[in-house]
Amino acid sequence: MKRLVVKSEWVIRAVGGRQVPVRDQAVVIEGSRIVDVTVSPPTDVETIDIPGAIVCPGMLNLHNHTINGPLFRGIVDYMKLAGFTGGP
Repeated sequence: MKRLVVKSEWVIRAVGGRQVPVRDQAVVIEGSRIVDVTVSPPTDVETIDIPGAIVCPGMLNLHNHTINGPLFRGIVDYMKLAGFTGGP
């Protein structure tokens, strides 16, 4: 079964029934399933590193404006939007 690690600056984790942003963690995927979110991912597998990104593993409805809501206030307010809005 293929294993894959996705690394980013931020990962949204479910903690105590809440969606919480955590820094410098990685999502481990086996086949088509998320098997772990960890600070110590395996190193002997294919890795996708996305610096400065926010990874939201699982089925999430981002239409509710999660990214610009209180969850990320002060984090995404200053992220560059180049490539998303055509701006600088």
